[in-house]
Amino acid sequence: MDIELIRRLPKTDLHVHLDGSLRIDTLIELAGERSVSLPAETAEGLRELVFRDRYQHLGEYLEGFRYTVAVLADAEALERVAYELCEDCFEEGVRYVEVRFAPQLHVRPGFEIPDAVRAVDRGVRRATDALNRHPAIVSGEEPRFVAAIILIALRFFTSAFSDGYRRYFEVLPDAPVDSLKLLFDPAVVAKFADCGVVMLDAPDEVIAAALLYAGENPDSKDPKVLAKAEVVLKKIRPFVRKFHSSQYINDLANGDACLAFGWSGDVLQAATRVEEAKKGVVIDYHVPKEGAAQWFDMLAIPADAPNKDNAHVFINYLMRPEVIAKASNFIQYPNGNRSSFKLIKKDVLENESVFPPAEMVRRLYTLTPFDQKTQRVVTGIWTRVKASR
Repeated sequence: MDIELIRRLPKTDLHVHLDGSLRIDTLIELAGERSVSLPAETAEGLRELVFRDRYQHLGEYLEGFRYTVAVLADAEALERVAYELCEDCFEEGVRYVEVRFAPQLHVRPGFEIPDAVRAVDRGVRRATDALNRHPAIVSGEEPRFVAAIILIALRFFTSAFSDGYRRYFEVLPDAPVDSLKLLFDPAVVAKFADCGVVMLDAPDEVIAAALLYAGENPDSKDPKVLAKAEVVLKKIRPFVRKFHSSQYINDLANGDACLAFGWSGDVLQAATRVEEAKKGVVIDYHVPKEGAAQWFDMLAIPADAPNKDNAHVFINYLMRPEVIAKASNFIQYPNGNRSSFKLIKKDVLENESVFPPAEMVRRLYTLTPFDQKTQRVVTGIWTRVKASR
């Protein structure tokens, strides 16, 4: 089929990520203005090192979001990128686009979630007004351009541990499986080095957990306090085989790792895989008694969204007890509709790793974003930790 014909045909683009749609030249410009360090200073260099045509795995692909999120730290940047995204969609023949982003990732001191949402909304509305003045649209030859952003509270998550009981107790019969000591006490974690220790490549969450282990506030922004996490992590670095935010699912399922610091749903999905495959691998999940991080998925409807009725229909459908219960059963994450609980599988509903009891919830904490100065400190700590052996 003719590529130009495909380009001209009216299209839709649903669930397009704002922070995954920056023009590389815009990323470089915003980074320079906001003192954000990039692995290269040219578009060619970034395409070679980060934004490739193809990736070997999901973790490699997600690496680029570290830089795009870092520059989207204020209203001006968010509004500009939202505007340019709409322009790029229009040039590709898209006439309806739904922009997806996580406003909490862009919160900074003095710049809250409502500010982030309003900035993106301004960019979307400005672009919509400008693009719909195109002569072909004014004349009726082409359909109007429509863009919207959609957000809602859907799931919440915890960050904690997984372990394979059989291999754990072969290595260390009295392993403290319910404590941060399992990962951060060098004398303990060293026992698991041969059978495989893997850790999220997520500095915010790992550093927070290390601070908690050190007796500090996991949400601290004080450089002197953050430095304590570096000390903790460097002591266990020689025993960590891999830093990765997705590969550990397969590592656990295949028996290639016996200790992982990962996200609850990922670990439980790995456990489901091994049960179905009957590989003889046992995977269990624990929230450390000291505490763990929790976070939330959300959707929202802007006050001036052009298709509010459709948005409500979709949200109402998604949150129907019989629909959202299927989601919880499949992905093993809890949902916020209590009426759905009677439709959730008993083994999922009664699994405290999916639906934590009140006592466990009291041990969970939330993390707030770093400002640019603190983010540079955290990035430096993480770089040094990963580079050390």
